[in-house]
Amino acid sequence: MFKTAVILFSLITICLSQTETATIENFRWLAGAWITEQGNTVIEEVWMAPQGGMMPGMGRTVFSEDKTFFEFMRIARTDSGIYFFGSPKGENTTPFKLTRTEHNRIEFENPQHDFPQRIIYVLASPDNLTARVEGMVNGKLEYSEWNYRRNTRFTK
Repeated sequence: MFKTAVILFSLITICLSQTETATIENFRWLAGAWITEQGNTVIEEVWMAPQGGMMPGMGRTVFSEDKTFFEFMRIARTDSGIYFFGSPKGENTTPFKLTRTEHNRIEFENPQHDFPQRIIYVLASPDNLTARVEGMVNGKLEYSEWNYRRNTRFTK
């Protein structure tokens, strides 16, 4: 039991120290255009390369020609750490603090937000990105996950 506690404490310490020393430049792998389809729905995210301490991004979901959703996003360093800021439909920006970073994986959390409370990005390979949002809803873990591929036709 003691050995397990020591290992768990060590892992938590490593994750916390990585978030404290992380820079926006560490997330360069997220930059680019990403796309996935779920039936007739097309979901895209576009992230600009890190510069000036931030990475602006945007997301668009096209359900049909007259039914869409969009979100403005940015990852930026503040005085209290690195945050993901999301603005669904361009309204009400919500901050999520960086809580975990590993090689090609980042996690942001805001436990006070209704849903999601956690945002996760994982670069599975140079051309495949998984994005996941999750949180507790009525005492149950709910999530949505998207498996993107690099969108090489972004400007066409």
